[in-house]
Amino acid sequence: MNYEYLALGTAFLWAVTSLIHADLSRSLGGTAYNRLRLTIMAVVMPLVALALGGWNTVDTSDLFVVMLSGFIGFSLGDSAMLMSMQYLGPRRTQIIYSFNAPMTVFLGVIILSEYPTYLQLLGVTITFLGIFIAIAYGKRKEQTHSWEDTEGKLWIGIMWGVFGALSQAVGIILLKPVLNNGADPFVLATIRIMAAGGVIACVGYFLPQTHWYKNITWKQFMWTLTAGVFGIIIAVGFFLTYALKLGNVGIATVLSATTPVMVLPILWVITRERPSKWAWVGAIFVVLGVSTIILGKA
Repeated sequence: MNYEYLALGTAFLWAVTSLIHADLSRSLGGTAYNRLRLTIMAVVMPLVALALGGWNTVDTSDLFVVMLSGFIGFSLGDSAMLMSMQYLGPRRTQIIYSFNAPMTVFLGVIILSEYPTYLQLLGVTITFLGIFIAIAYGKRKEQTHSWEDTEGKLWIGIMWGVFGALSQAVGIILLKPVLNNGADPFVLATIRIMAAGGVIACVGYFLPQTHWYKNITWKQFMWTLTAGVFGIIIAVGFFLTYALKLGNVGIATVLSATTPVMVLPILWVITRERPSKWAWVGAIFVVLGVSTIILGKA
């Protein structure tokens, strides 16, 4: 399978799970929810990886880089994203978080010397423009769902989103050279999650606001597990990490950043509030951009 389709599959699963994140990050708190989510996945993913095999493909000299990638990308990046979502809701958070795509393209060129073709670069530009249009101008005045509310100070939510986007980009760039060495992608994703989950569990023990177990319900736990299975095990462990291994790191990240456009019809069905015409204009740009990227392979 082409890596572009794997990246798009990641975006779709993230679109679905982002709606779970929105409610749980507000009911449990962003850092508490991320601690719960990563702790569960740090237990479940190694069991899946043991069943699949591939641990012998990872060189011990690469372990530190992989764990650092997990700490930066998940412990810092995801915590920041969920904190931003707690303040801004899913749509506004995605506006800011989508900037991790051009950040990764830039870092990929500077650090990894991964240069996209001119046609792919045009596709990246069109795609990112479509993402921005869809989520920046995608709300009508009549939309009143709680996911459109801002809780707390706007600038704090923006700062969390920017920090999360940069952390995610750095985490991906750190992982790419190890993937190029032939390591199994799912095992690397598992090590990243184990490192992130371990760090956030230990640090969170001393932070009362991350103690999710004080007010969690069984229903919230099951939704967290569901979001982890689809958003981390399948989306990250299988789809995104394999896409990063097979293709250009910047292109794969841009395609996986189409989540905000994919979430539009899902939001329409759930909230029964139709997105604005600009949201659909942005979606058309994204389709054109993605098609250009796929056609633009050297």
